[in-house]
Amino acid sequence: MKRVLSLVLALVLVLGMMPTFAAGETGADSLYENGFISGANGDLMVDKSLTRAEMAVVLSELFGVKEAAASYAVPANFSDVNDHWAKSYIAYGQAAGWFGGYPDGTYKPEGVVSGNELAAFVLNALGYQGDYDFAEAIDYAATMGIEVPASTELTRGEAFESVWSTVNTPVKGSDVALGVSLGKIEPPVVAPTDLEVVSVKANNLVQVEVVFNQPVDEDTAEDTDNYDWDDNDTQDVIDAALQEDGETVILTLGTGTTITAMGQQDKDTLTISNVLTEDESVEIDDTDVDVTWLDQDLPTIEDVEVVGVSTIKVTFSEPMDPANVDKGSFEAKDGKYYIKDVTGQKNNTEWLVELYTSLTTGELPFEVKTDAKDYAGFTVIGKSFTLDVVEDSTAPTVVGYTDADLNGITLIWSEDVELVDGTAGNYYHTNSNNPVNGPVVAADIDGNELTMDFTTNELPEGTAYVYVLEDSVRDLWKNKNDQQMIKVEVTVDTTAPKLDDVDVDEEDTLILTFSEDIDKNSIDKSDFTVLDSDGDEISTKLSSAKLTDTDEITLIFADDLDGGDYTLVIEDLEDLAENEIEATSVGFTVTDLTAPVITGITAQFYQTNVGTVAAPIYDYVVRVNFPESMATDGEYSIEDMTKYVITSGGKDYIVDDISDAEIDVVSDGKAVEITFNSKDAKFALSTADADKIEVARVADEAGNYSAALSSGAKTLKYSNGDTVKITSVELTDVDTIEVSFDQELTTFEAADIMFFASAASTTAIDPESIDTDLDDDGFTVATYVFPDEFASDATNAYYRTAAGTATEPLESTNDYGNYIKLYGASAANLKVVDSCAPALAILAGTDEDDDVQLTTGMAYNYTTGVMSANANTDVIVMTFTETLDSSYIAKGMFDVSGFDADEITSVGLDPTSKKIVIVLDSSDGNASEGTTISLNGSISDNVDSIATKPDGSALSDSTDLITTLETEVYKYTNE
Repeated sequence: MKRVLSLVLALVLVLGMMPTFAAGETGADSLYENGFISGANGDLMVDKSLTRAEMAVVLSELFGVKEAAASYAVPANFSDVNDHWAKSYIAYGQAAGWFGGYPDGTYKPEGVVSGNELAAFVLNALGYQGDYDFAEAIDYAATMGIEVPASTELTRGEAFESVWSTVNTPVKGSDVALGVSLGKIEPPVVAPTDLEVVSVKANNLVQVEVVFNQPVDEDTAEDTDNYDWDDNDTQDVIDAALQEDGETVILTLGTGTTITAMGQQDKDTLTISNVLTEDESVEIDDTDVDVTWLDQDLPTIEDVEVVGVSTIKVTFSEPMDPANVDKGSFEAKDGKYYIKDVTGQKNNTEWLVELYTSLTTGELPFEVKTDAKDYAGFTVIGKSFTLDVVEDSTAPTVVGYTDADLNGITLIWSEDVELVDGTAGNYYHTNSNNPVNGPVVAADIDGNELTMDFTTNELPEGTAYVYVLEDSVRDLWKNKNDQQMIKVEVTVDTTAPKLDDVDVDEEDTLILTFSEDIDKNSIDKSDFTVLDSDGDEISTKLSSAKLTDTDEITLIFADDLDGGDYTLVIEDLEDLAENEIEATSVGFTVTDLTAPVITGITAQFYQTNVGTVAAPIYDYVVRVNFPESMATDGEYSIEDMTKYVITSGGKDYIVDDISDAEIDVVSDGKAVEITFNSKDAKFALSTADADKIEVARVADEAGNYSAALSSGAKTLKYSNGDTVKITSVELTDVDTIEVSFDQELTTFEAADIMFFASAASTTAIDPESIDTDLDDDGFTVATYVFPDEFASDATNAYYRTAAGTATEPLESTNDYGNYIKLYGASAANLKVVDSCAPALAILAGTDEDDDVQLTTGMAYNYTTGVMSANANTDVIVMTFTETLDSSYIAKGMFDVSGFDADEITSVGLDPTSKKIVIVLDSSDGNASEGTTISLNGSISDNVDSIATKPDGSALSDSTDLITTLETEVYKYTNE
């Protein structure tokens, strides 16, 4: 890791041989922090006088013998200490020669220590007894750097200053300071005079480690021109990175900007020049070092962490070869999360694994497989991890910089970033007249480092200011960088609302209670996401999210939720002061009391020819599909092989009786796979779908067992040649299309499905992002989000599969090698089903809010769509993006502010069925600007054509509802 110059500069003083105080730190502080004294429960009582008894204790602590002194049993020869609390300490000090007492045979333990006495105490403790006269003790101590005040009575604080200098003074006959000899302070580090290279070694085939004998200057150490290979005209040092110790530099080899490897046992000479010491006072002499490249070590995984909404960062011990690191090198959630892309950074020691899936809070199984290779061809030892996904909602910030010179600077961000807007004017120094040299491009970003080129508008020498405007970059959680904000003092509510409680009212209803009133205009169904116990978004749609009390929101789902544990994720809600709730996740449990219906199970089998004796021998995989997640232990476990009976050739075989048969639970408990061999089973399954399987009573995950004693005989369908079918392709929002399959895909390629603007178009529309998930049946759903919107009635949304061959139609397959059904490039584009709710339209040539218009003093004819003058009525017209279903339109559907229910005289559709017209009785006063309209119920679009499934079969009409609508009238059309 590079050392980074902090934006907040800290002054660090290093003074030669002697440890010094931190700013404002006293000798007492230093003695205490280094373990030389303890005080009374940490209280050093620095303002009190220091007695001779206390001095004996201080000296015992100073030398680390306090415990031995406290229990010293030999009495002192002083006549006045035998009954004193410090008698053992005084006796120990007398025996050690630290002090000798007074001529009258006393020690005077309660006497206050004078300066001369303190000097004598510490000199004696250092071994200098007899080398000085007592009257000259202070002067003698000063020759050793021990300053003692010439006072008749010292405070403890004054004495501790002198004692701390004693700690840094050598004992007699030694050049090692007392504190160092006692092991309580580190010996001083003496910087060598010359700058030299201590060692150079090849860490691998692309990196060399250079170690200097002292810290070096960052700029010269990281200047790649200061390193040269004498005998190699093709390999250069393309990166030099000073490490945290300040003495080690890692050189990366390559050509241009591309890392290229040396050969095993290649030899060359590295010349190092122009590197300076950290204080820039000494320059290294040109140094030649022979280097032999030899890589015998397997690369290791240093770290794996979730760094973005769909990104995992894997850090290796050395650079990995991009030719041998791909999507197959990693696996997320046991292969259920498909990998979109894998890219290297930081000299290919870090790899960003981008998923199609947006990650949600919780645990994420992740595996680095044993096939990623370094530049020597060695594979990494694979390992499985359980990652903790914690959503990051904090915008990236600049925390430091490096490589600052006249021509440019590299900014260090708080986390990895990616480019949003590279416009040159977004990046400048001093003022906007000094932008970077050309636009910033993705290649200017390497992980959390952004390099800015100022070769045209040079940075000024000395202090400079560099700017990055808001929304120029974002972190991998899609949080964009913030612009500067001016601080003003306004007393407002700055506390974001919090979720207090989640109550499961019904199996399809949740009631949420918040810490304060919620702004109903901030509520949208998209603010709420429900995840199952695996952290996957459930497929059951949220029908409505309504404010049912000032601090209460009721969520109603289209269908009952299955029993089990769930997580509700909430974001974007605001209180009345527009404070936005922090992204919140909370668990809740739905109790499942419904028994599973096993009479509806399905089964299929796959076979592999593994040899021939008298007849072909097959390995079989029999898959049994259940309607929900089932019990895997207890009396009714689906793992119990005695519950499965296969009927083949008119005979019944209990699976548990088949030699070497095995059973595995798959698809989150919604299916099992039974594997066995035809030779062991003594029968072969019919590829003509003539055989059956029957399952005895089993229970669901909640413990509810089936009402039926068995499933009844179910056909075992031969499925080797099956295809994975597309069950639906739906426009769920104006920019979103969901593709559902009838199975779980273990390999997914987004380009297998193409989208078009018309039935005849041959120009595919590229999506902006693709996400994948499993629905409640465990089947794959791919969600494509597009940069531009489709019509909300899907009239300009079509699709087909990509072209392929009969043997390998497409790249997406299930776990059994079955491909997506191929429709071919020549097939007509199929219409996407309209599952997108209608929306208020934006009228051409008007503002965004002018889709609701008020005309006062007018009546309305619903048959002709013509208005006529009427002084006692007003007309409100709401225009929608598509035709509406008239059966959903009624008077009681709307509230209009300022008007009672009986003053809404009529509600209906205009002749085009795209406009809802509300006529108001205005005899008591006209509606005015700011009038609000609220929906009580639902509005549906009118899907008037029968859409078809990909296989040509009919699909029922789609009903897409608006269940929350509130708008405000802004414009009078009769002005």
